[in-house]
Amino acid sequence: MKVFISVDMEGVSGITDPEDVLPDGADYQRGRVFMTGDANAAILGAYDAGADEVLVNDSHWVMRNLLLEQLDSRARTIKGFHKSLCMVQGLDASYDGAVFVGYHACAGTEGGVLNHTLLGKEIQNVYLNGEPTGETRLNAAYAGHFGVPALAVAGREQATPYRLASPYRLGIEWNSTTIAATCAMIPGVGLTGSRSVEFVTDDYPELTRVLVAMLLLAMQVGQKAIYG
Repeated sequence: MKVFISVDMEGVSGITDPEDVLPDGADYQRGRVFMTGDANAAILGAYDAGADEVLVNDSHWVMRNLLLEQLDSRARTIKGFHKSLCMVQGLDASYDGAVFVGYHACAGTEGGVLNHTLLGKEIQNVYLNGEPTGETRLNAAYAGHFGVPALAVAGREQATPYRLASPYRLGIEWNSTTIAATCAMIPGVGLTGSRSVEFVTDDYPELTRVLVAMLLLAMQVGQKAIYG
């Protein structure tokens, strides 16, 4: 049995503040220890349940957070920022299940600890086939595209994995007209409002790659986006 584990950080045990999860934060190094501990718990659970192979994807921010020397050596690990499929890099139809660890509430969730969707300030809302969505649902839908069930979601957001019917419609409401206009330069991405874009496809992995491209553009444009 092959198990894929995606590990985010804001929903990890003991994490409550931006200082815990940002690389320049006062408690970031301690947060890495907590994150690695939760990852190890998921790896242990997978092997205890009969897994023969486990792949762990470091899925938080720049994706260089897990302490490899403390991680269960039985698992393979993907880390590093440049991944075309981001939080689901490495997941395909060969896996028997996916586990999402350290996941968090989506942007705008009342009472959601460190709630956001993908980026901390640039994104106001993300919509998948017209429904507001967070990272859990986006990634569960990716797994479902390959017929891979989500075996567990650990963190502060709950979701029942499912397989969406195509076509897939990804909508994003940005905090900046400049970001929206820049993302609309990507072939197939269109403006639906002054700060909103939409992308439609029958290929969910393509949707994920286009989403990652928009995130990279937004981070570059948003660095100096003092104005709308």
